[in-house]
Amino acid sequence: MTKDAQQAPAPEPFVREHVQAPENRLNLAMLAMLNVVEFRSWRVDRLQLPVGSVIYPPQNVKGVRPDFVVVEPDGTVHSWIEVELGSPDAVQLKTFRERLDEPVLCIAGADGGDLALGQIAAAVLEIRSGLDEQQAITADMLLKLIELSAGKAASTSYADPEESLRRQPLIAGLAEQLQDRLMFGTPPVPAGKILLSTITQKGWTLRLHSPASQADRSFSVMWNQAVGRGVVSVPAQAALDSYVPNKDAAAAYGEFLARTAGVDISQLPIRGSASVSEGALLERLDELAAILTVMSQPA
Repeated sequence: MTKDAQQAPAPEPFVREHVQAPENRLNLAMLAMLNVVEFRSWRVDRLQLPVGSVIYPPQNVKGVRPDFVVVEPDGTVHSWIEVELGSPDAVQLKTFRERLDEPVLCIAGADGGDLALGQIAAAVLEIRSGLDEQQAITADMLLKLIELSAGKAASTSYADPEESLRRQPLIAGLAEQLQDRLMFGTPPVPAGKILLSTITQKGWTLRLHSPASQADRSFSVMWNQAVGRGVVSVPAQAALDSYVPNKDAAAAYGEFLARTAGVDISQLPIRGSASVSEGALLERLDELAAILTVMSQPA
């Protein structure tokens, strides 16, 4: 491949998508989700694309049109991405790779691609709790379209936390304090228990049983999207009041966060979240565990 071929100019965006096709609806939802920085960074990293890449549907190039083009920060094409609801289309991919000079990657609903739709659903679920209201709507649409189009139910993407995750200081400390009240695994969460779950093994969420939740009858009271950063996220007081059965305990949790970490969650919108220092929580671990214990109990 020549240097000139590698430096092909970026095509114009394609704006005449036919939304009757399930794959096209899924592609538009993925395009919208790329506006969420955490998701875009994950996808760029997962597909080993250049940092700062721009991804969008391209117009026809050399008689073919993959679903997405990846454009480098300098404006040249880095690669192309084709999306399939099922297995990769070997014939179509062969045609694309014969006509296009840059690599052609494949996102597929089944095994055999460079990235699976199930992995995308897992990544979206991992960051879902920390999104604002508009971003959360986009995430939910993408998750539903993956489930409908490719048969990848989001609820099956949770996994048992590995030992390396359980050894994280905050998790290990809570495990020591909470004893058999703390569970490791996947939703649903039994009433009276606290569940530590994960999807990617690079982050975790602490969940309680919640009859008010329409999804899996659980609600996340704390989560960490990327272990090792020294911060965790907590939900808004409005969300706690809506989903935690024990309202007094929900209020006590908010007061604890304000007193211990200087975070006022009472001013956040219901889908909002705030960052809290892990170090501040570790200093008052016994008090945090006591509040979580009461929060997990039925009202």
